Amino acid sequence: MNAHVLISLAIAILFIALPASAQKTEFSENSKKYRSRYIDKINTEEEIKKSWDNYVITKSKDGKYFARVYYPQSEQIKSHEQYKSKDLIHKHGLSKQWYSNGTIKSEGNYKEHLKVGQWKYYNKLDGSLSSTGRYKYGSKNGIWTELESGDTTAIYTYEVGLKYGPFIEYDSTGNIANKGMYTLDQKPMLKSETCDEIENYFVRKDCADREMYQLLNSNKYLSNYSRKNRVPGKVLIHFTVTKNGNIENIKILRGKSTKYEKAYCKSIQDFPKFHPGLVNGKPADMIVDIAITWGETQIIKNRIFTKHQNVNYPAGNPNY
Repeated sequence: MNAHVLISLAIAILFIALPASAQKTEFSENSKKYRSRYIDKINTEEEIKKSWDNYVITKSKDGKYFARVYYPQSEQIKSHEQYKSKDLIHKHGLSKQWYSNGTIKSEGNYKEHLKVGQWKYYNKLDGSLSSTGRYKYGSKNGIWTELESGDTTAIYTYEVGLKYGPFIEYDSTGNIANKGMYTLDQKPMLKSETCDEIENYFVRKDCADREMYQLLNSNKYLSNYSRKNRVPGKVLIHFTVTKNGNIENIKILRGKSTKYEKAYCKSIQDFPKFHPGLVNGKPADMIVDIAITWGETQIIKNRIFTKHQNVNYPAGNPNY
């Protein structure tokens, strides 16, 4: 991973979502004139709830909803998805996709609209397995095998969708062509007795970021001042975590009130020491920016940006 690329990590986001009934899906159209087209394509125990030129929605006796989508010209099935409810928003259950030539493209399961468990992907021409592995919370996780015409071409290890750990690549004769270890540059991480015990880097980093957020959100002065003045706002805090884990050069790049700015600077000065960031496996100075938006009584959004110290950094952030 390139340490010279700005990486953002959202650790607390306030979402305002429309009710499911107000969200339009790809299956909004419905006409009874298309129902006869699909009678022979569905399970006899399923009830047709919607039909259109290229899809049919059915409900099974046990309350499950299914969406079958077809290629319009050939009526070859394109996808077969199971949904959690009649609003057809969240995939939940078995999922299958097909190429236009009728060859299966992929198969696996969703849970709450996220890919989970074992998934398989296939080659369009001969239908042979092209890759297989597991998903966790929608991201590749663990061992993934890539194949060509039935022969293994590579084995990779994934963490949260990224190649991380040992890998092996094979040549056309089946011999090992390359092997090694994928590593990731690591961002600065707040020291914490609770989080430091977690073995997985990604889970440990998320835990440390949440603790940092809690320290900011528990600032009593900010909370009391906010309740008293009822003034929402936002601030962008900029500081450096050195290769020794110390905090230096605290600055407010954007802010609305000097009282808030001083309080946030004091909060960061009181932070515990950090684990330093790593570049190519070695400790390095890194810039940390925290963009905070607060409401009348509490912080409602907190985003953390990190980048390597040796990069020219503009005042502020275009995404802020």
